[in-house]
Amino acid sequence: MEVKVQSGKSILEKMSLLIAPVLLGFMATIVISTNKYLVLASAVIVVITFGWSLYEVQTNKNVDEKTKRSSWLIIIVILALIAIVYSKVFN
Repeated sequence: MEVKVQSGKSILEKMSLLIAPVLLGFMATIVISTNKYLVLASAVIVVITFGWSLYEVQTNKNVDEKTKRSSWLIIIVILALIAIVYSKVFN
């Protein structure tokens, strides 16, 4: 009789090697593309993903305090992306 042990990793954790390049592609689209709708759609995906990531780090009891404090720096990246999108969509 076999006993199967759950790894405890979510699907997103298992697929992180796929998700990271996709997010880099969306970020490149935000910076390079001149299509307003493509930039806006990419930005929404990236900002939601970064916001979710920040939430996950802050609420995870297994993450040390130094990492939790430094994770707040992602807000600077989010604000920079929003500024880039604003300048591309509304100018």
